[in-house]
Amino acid sequence: MEAPNEHVSWPHRVLDRVALAEPPHRAFVRPGRWWGARWIGIGAVRVYQRYVSPRLPARCRFVPTCSAYALHAVRSYGLLLGSRLALGRIQRCTRDVPQGTRDALVV
Repeated sequence: MEAPNEHVSWPHRVLDRVALAEPPHRAFVRPGRWWGARWIGIGAVRVYQRYVSPRLPARCRFVPTCSAYALHAVRSYGLLLGSRLALGRIQRCTRDVPQGTRDALVV
């Protein structure tokens, strides 16, 4: 016999499980408490992309660029961990890395 929801693709099964699960008890934590810090990081990257980066010569060795990587990291992981990932990416950028190297953020 076929298991229930066997014909449904895996993302829908996961979403159904998440939707049916009871929400965790958060009596003392406001929802979205750290979202403001995340927006500060996103804003800092956007300011760099708009005002600083166009005035510098193109020298990025990675695809996507380090600022796009930082933006995606901060959006996905928050300000602290996203900043740490972005700084690690900048530290990996040396002359030994060939131009156009793929280094995508794994979410």
